Amino acid sequence: MIGRCVKKIIKDKADVLFVGPLWPTQPWFVQVMKLLINNPYVIKANKKAIDSTIQGHSSSFRKDIEFDGMSDIRNRLQNRGISEKTSTIIMASWRSGTQKQYKTYIKKWFIFCLERKEDKFHTSVELVLEFLTYLFECGLSYSALNSARSALSAFGLTFDYVPVGKHPLVIRFLKGVYHLRPTVHNDVNIWDVSIVLRLLRRLSPVADISVKDLTLKLVMLIALTNATRSQSIHLLKLSNMQKQKDCFRFKIFDLLKQSRPGYKNPEVILKSFPPDRRLCVYLVLKEYLKRTVDIRSEEDSLIISYIKPYKKVSCSTISRWI
Repeated sequence: MIGRCVKKIIKDKADVLFVGPLWPTQPWFVQVMKLLINNPYVIKANKKAIDSTIQGHSSSFRKDIEFDGMSDIRNRLQNRGISEKTSTIIMASWRSGTQKQYKTYIKKWFIFCLERKEDKFHTSVELVLEFLTYLFECGLSYSALNSARSALSAFGLTFDYVPVGKHPLVIRFLKGVYHLRPTVHNDVNIWDVSIVLRLLRRLSPVADISVKDLTLKLVMLIALTNATRSQSIHLLKLSNMQKQKDCFRFKIFDLLKQSRPGYKNPEVILKSFPPDRRLCVYLVLKEYLKRTVDIRSEEDSLIISYIKPYKKVSCSTISRWI
């Protein structure tokens, strides 16, 4: 219906006030953008109104009317004849954190093209360079601009059969950004481990300390004895734990930040430390398992909250504890 209306407007060369959905995946949308004589006004949606309006419609319809960047990538894949199942597998190649990054820059690209009445799908490398220049002038770092470049490549922009991120001019532009705005590495604060160890020694015997202190002591000892990321501690599970005579072994089957094809996640091994029982992670873990067996219910994660409802804690919480 909207497509026919747009064709009628073009045919009659009429001046109209057009009110329509923000639906960039539709073929008529590009035509509407080219007909604009002024910047469009976006009416923010009322969530309750939308929910009541589209109640009962399929989830695929909801996806079509949304614009979140990554859904547009999915639509582009399916427009190329790739099935929905295959598209889902391809979309899984980007982790959730990467998708959040890409979503931000694809939205910016959409707005940039919208304001200039340009087609965001079929564009030129010159416009992409202008977009990156715009981001540079907004104060974005070299790393952020690199993410924007990757997002546009994921979006499917190609020039001369070359992904936009690998185009010689785009590569040259990013080198210029690096020279003009070099990456500044944050100073790493190195803290004295001996201070922490003195505190941990005071939290003894473990049978007499609170569940809170026991939890914090265990997390810190795991971090110190294995030099593991907070993510690895977060992913330790009782179902993947093996108790031996003088150690506990944990296998991690989830994807880690450093995971890649061919990479095997290292085991987390918590060995006993006879020279100083106050710092023995093996004994601390034994006490922790004993103290939490009745409160963890069916929770499989090793580290749980020390307050109700005693559920699995997030990776960021473990980072704060450390």
